[in-house]
Amino acid sequence: MGDADDMCPICRSSRYLNPDMKFLVNPECYHKMCESCVDRIFSVGPAPCPYVGCGKTLRKGRFKTQVFDDLKVEREVDVRQRIVKIFNRREDAFDTEAEYNDYLEEIEGLIFAIAQGSAAEREEAEQRVSEYEKLHKQEIIQNALQQKQDDVYAEEQAASDAEHQRRLRLLAIELQQQEAELAAQQEKETIEALEAGKTSEQAVREARERAQLRAEQLRQQFELELSRPRRAITRKGAAAAHASAARTPFTPFVGDRQMEYLFRQAEEYLDPTMERANEPAVRAGGFTAALAQQEALKLAFMSLEVDIQTEKATAIAV
Repeated sequence: MGDADDMCPICRSSRYLNPDMKFLVNPECYHKMCESCVDRIFSVGPAPCPYVGCGKTLRKGRFKTQVFDDLKVEREVDVRQRIVKIFNRREDAFDTEAEYNDYLEEIEGLIFAIAQGSAAEREEAEQRVSEYEKLHKQEIIQNALQQKQDDVYAEEQAASDAEHQRRLRLLAIELQQQEAELAAQQEKETIEALEAGKTSEQAVREARERAQLRAEQLRQQFELELSRPRRAITRKGAAAAHASAARTPFTPFVGDRQMEYLFRQAEEYLDPTMERANEPAVRAGGFTAALAQQEALKLAFMSLEVDIQTEKATAIAV
């Protein structure tokens, strides 16, 4: 980076005298200036760009740190991020792969026209983007929400896979340690058997059999962990968990909850209304007879332990 790149074109300050100086750019025109100039010129409100011949009205909130040395690359990256947020249809929304490829080609054409095209091409592309955004506003919002859910699902799945691999590594280390301990134990038992008067072959054979039995038990435990299914994560479940973590739960009873029920639910009931509960078509939506029966029991036992006189005597003033 040369001396001109280390100097602010507005105030002529340089990094040689101010090593902590940061350069900012505004996506409206991508004219570079230092952070001090941005604070000085735009703190009171929108103002024209100080570059001679630009004249575009800039706002302080839109200034950002320059990431790439080449401003053309910086501009193209910003344009791409903006366009793909608007043209965000998913591949499964198209009937054929060719239609999806044509859609991607259209996006690339718009990005090129806005980032590197002439003024006329840029204006025409911006108009097409604006019209598309107005016509497909609801679809754009739905696709963005779906993409967010997919991102949450991917994060949850990656975390689950990492936890599974961590457990396997710990089990492998434990297996190696226990096998080493078994070898030492086998040697000790062999010596004790020889001291007890057994022949060397008999002592070695018995110690080896006991060691092999314990080693086999350890290997079975390790193989059981390998075959254990990973924690099931669905896109819907991951998105629901993410949403519930971001919201404060509302309860109409100031947080009071019935932590222990007054009944004990049986595993099975004679309920003719639940004869079709185990059919795949019924269970596909998540319905189970146990949940329905639990809700019925809750309604049946509701308020049985409430004492009105006690409640009135200990009422909390609101």
